[in-house]
Amino acid sequence: MFRKALSGPLRFKIFRCPETNLGKGGVGAYKPPVAGLLKLGEPGKKDWLDYKTMGLSEAHAPELTRLAADREMNFESFEDDPEVWAPVHAWRALGQLRAVSAAAPLLELLDEADENDDDWAMEEIPAVLGMIGPETFPYVEQYLDRKHSLFGHIAAVNAAEEIAKRHPDSRGRCIKLLNRKLEGYKKQDPKLNAFIVSYLCDLKAVEAMPLIERAYDEECMDENILGDIEDVKVEMGLIPPIPERERMREAVRIEIENAMFSEKLAAAGERKAKQKARNKAKAARKARRKKRR
Repeated sequence: MFRKALSGPLRFKIFRCPETNLGKGGVGAYKPPVAGLLKLGEPGKKDWLDYKTMGLSEAHAPELTRLAADREMNFESFEDDPEVWAPVHAWRALGQLRAVSAAAPLLELLDEADENDDDWAMEEIPAVLGMIGPETFPYVEQYLDRKHSLFGHIAAVNAAEEIAKRHPDSRGRCIKLLNRKLEGYKKQDPKLNAFIVSYLCDLKAVEAMPLIERAYDEECMDENILGDIEDVKVEMGLIPPIPERERMREAVRIEIENAMFSEKLAAAGERKAKQKARNKAKAARKARRKKRR
């Protein structure tokens, strides 16, 4: 996907279902009011539009879901075309409409979003699933039980936390899910383990500390993400912050962010060069079609 990257530590397999024709479409495949999303262009990062005022309702959920997964919009549109942003508007609308039917397709976007460094999808889809609500838990659980990319799994556990944050009554279910996922720490990437612990800390899930301590004792945790077990205890509110340790953590955090920024610049340059080549090829195909007429 050739949208500009968002900043942050997180940098789709397209879900295809014959009944809804997900992953296929293009500019002429949508009807009003959904078609109006193709003209909106780049959205604000924080202030989301109220899509209901555009005439969108739950009845439009299947078409919105198809747009969110539209391969042409995501991978074949020109970089400056406004429709490249239409999938973002579509999944935001699905969140506002609390469209439970979109949960599984949205989760299936995560692998290819990871593969294509699509930070918009990786950061926003968990929030959208949180907006839809606890009804999406079964789909998150199914996703986490299957093999997916590292950051796809991280985004899915983030979705569980987003559900708990927005729907406090589901906190216990979320902690149980994160605990179950962390129990596989020996066979999982240490980065995934660390992100799970980070979300457990956000929820102040002190009941998970015995499991967390075992994962640390067996050196199955990437300490660059959250720190060591003492840092976890500080985040959980079990011990007071240690000023010197906090200064060291801040210095390490800045160092890691600077390194990640350099990597993102290099990756962005490579993606831009590839997109220019695709745009050139697409323009050539258009020119050939005109000549044949």
